[in-house]
Amino acid sequence: MRSGWPAPQPQINWEYFLASLPSWLAADVQDYIALRQRNWLAEEHYRATCILLSHLTLSLRWTVSHVVLDSIEELTPALWLDYVDARLDAGIQPATLNRELRDLQHFLRFVAGEG
Repeated sequence: MRSGWPAPQPQINWEYFLASLPSWLAADVQDYIALRQRNWLAEEHYRATCILLSHLTLSLRWTVSHVVLDSIEELTPALWLDYVDARLDAGIQPATLNRELRDLQHFLRFVAGEG
């Protein structure tokens, strides 16, 4: 903080997180992030946004690399379980995976309520 003003936050690299997602899904993710940002302190926006984008888009990017998603309804429990198996096989800790899945579940509830 200089002169009583907080330092400017870096810009979010949306392209990194959303490039491989279908445009309709990327738009839903951005809408969800905008909603969640309303509850964050301004100085936390960058960090919290990057964490949430990482949690959400890891699973979504994995999914679109394995199947073509034309709608959110195609994100089935079978795909979730395949993703869980892949992440556990990669050595991720169960607690980390649970956080990712919790964030994904909150996002899917948001989309269901908005759609």
